[in-house]
Amino acid sequence: MSKSVETDHDFSDTETLNDEIQAAQVTVTVRSMAVGLVTTCIGGAIAQLFVFKPVAMSVHALVLQVACLVLGRIVENIPGPRWWNPGPLSIKETVFSAIMATSGAAATLSVEVIGAQDLIFGKRPAFWFCLLLSFSIQMIGFGLAGITSTTKNQVSTFKKVFTAALIYEAIPTYVAPALQAISPWCLTLPQTPAITHLFGGSLVGEGLGVLSASLDWVLVGSYGPLFVPLEAQIVDWCATTFGIILMSGAYRYNWFDGGNLPFISFQLLNSEGSSFNFTQTVNPDGTENIQGVNQIGLPRFSTSVILGLSGILLACSSSITTGLLFHWEQISTVFKKSSDPDLEDPHRKLCKSNREVHSLFFAALTSLASLSAFICFARSESGLSWGAAITSLLTSIVFSLASGIFFGEVGLQLPCNAVFQMLGLGGTVVAKCTSTSQDLKLGQRFELSGLSVACAQFIGTSLGAIVHLGTMRLILDSQREVLSNGHGNGVYTSWVLTSLAAQSTTWGLFSRRLYAPGQIYAILPYCFLIGFVVPVPLFLLHKWKPKAGFDRLNVPLFTSSLYNCIKGATSGRMTAMVIGLYTQWFLKRHHSNWYQKYNYIISAALDGGTELAVLLMSALVQGGAGFRALTMPTYFLNPTGPRDYCSVST
Repeated sequence: MSKSVETDHDFSDTETLNDEIQAAQVTVTVRSMAVGLVTTCIGGAIAQLFVFKPVAMSVHALVLQVACLVLGRIVENIPGPRWWNPGPLSIKETVFSAIMATSGAAATLSVEVIGAQDLIFGKRPAFWFCLLLSFSIQMIGFGLAGITSTTKNQVSTFKKVFTAALIYEAIPTYVAPALQAISPWCLTLPQTPAITHLFGGSLVGEGLGVLSASLDWVLVGSYGPLFVPLEAQIVDWCATTFGIILMSGAYRYNWFDGGNLPFISFQLLNSEGSSFNFTQTVNPDGTENIQGVNQIGLPRFSTSVILGLSGILLACSSSITTGLLFHWEQISTVFKKSSDPDLEDPHRKLCKSNREVHSLFFAALTSLASLSAFICFARSESGLSWGAAITSLLTSIVFSLASGIFFGEVGLQLPCNAVFQMLGLGGTVVAKCTSTSQDLKLGQRFELSGLSVACAQFIGTSLGAIVHLGTMRLILDSQREVLSNGHGNGVYTSWVLTSLAAQSTTWGLFSRRLYAPGQIYAILPYCFLIGFVVPVPLFLLHKWKPKAGFDRLNVPLFTSSLYNCIKGATSGRMTAMVIGLYTQWFLKRHHSNWYQKYNYIISAALDGGTELAVLLMSALVQGGAGFRALTMPTYFLNPTGPRDYCSVST
């Protein structure tokens, strides 16, 4: 999988907008702003909502791009003065709106820390303070990215599939939740913990979801079966199989003294397996309550979570080595000017004549945003020192490059949060930098000026921060009791926030007693160090036998996939495997024309329709917006317990 990105591409057949079309098309109009603002609000609300869902399904850029195109064409047909309707909708207007929307949807990452502080520790800073912190952290990633810088048939297909998914999703989400997780094994085999651990998967932390089926695209689509390359999916399947065997055996043989703890739990636990008491062990200023810790004991993690985090730490460090070894030729071109003008992207050439934003502006923005974020950390009594914050920021620059290469290969974000919790700051900067880099490339592809792209990103990020914070507080206020339950209720769960709080607390307060050499969880920093070395043998073997395929063994993807064994609700994995094999192998191989024309459009439509349906159902009938929940009567497709009828201890 770690094959090099081609740099000797012949751009002679690449299509570019001719000068006349480029000159005639406008970018920033009232309608492009209106479309961008609407999609930013919807995309931001959906992205934040899924932080509280059993699976963390992201709002993909293609969904927002097609949504902007469809909405833009609707607005195009609304008559009005020229300032409102200057003529036919241009592709540049759609791209401008889409960049704004994707920037807003990506704001979710910086809000998780604020949500965890509110839910777990009972601290709620002022809204303006939260907004400033969220905005500052994202602007750091925005600045770093700046420094490093469809047909009618397809649209018709998108509308039809989108509408069908929108209507259908009401069935597994509200009418018949048992369709989310169909497990014959839980229905027929004895109700024992071992059966639940292996076959359960309808709730967060229930089990591994082996041989379960799902008819809910929320659970299935979260694995990306329609757009993740088959080679990457196969690596993920192999890693998942290995992880299931490893975690089952580790729990059976009491690794990390976790045999008496829950099999999967994202909460911090005490020695008896119950939730760790933060109130008794953490002072209001974020420091350790020594007397309380002496009474309760040190916090614990479930064995499966430790193994999953070990895989993520291996992935993060190995991604740096993989990038340097296998992609050094491409990385080095960033720091030197190409002597061959034919190798330069023609879209980049055309963009040179547009109004650009100087890199000094991004450098100044990064500096100011960093200063603002550091002040927020100090004011919030987070316990994060200036030295730790600066170290984490500098490290994020390196991981931003590694994350960009990883995303370019497999189409997935590199999960860096575990590393930055170890260093003292979340991985928001890396994720935002990767997202912003995609937007910059999209703007360059359609020859938007750098100034237009920067404006769209700035507006989208600002509005997105407000939408994310508002959505988060709305759900926390209306569903706090449910979110306090480790498993959730199948509709809402706090596993993302509790996992973040658990990692940040242990690294911040108990690192020497949990992660230092000789301590119970020393494997985590060891894995991070070992990861730097793991790709080296593969690189040497590749140099020895260049055609043997050693460069296709993606170490970061394999190790990061270990966490997927336990992440969220797991019942959709097997269905995603079948769909991925059918589309990425059979359709792509035997019906390539249809695949190229419709596969990604259908993927975007399924994701978009499903996500909008979940947003509407959560707000209108499931109590997410503060309204009274309309409870569906209990029957065999709407059980009171887990949807797959597995036995779960509470």
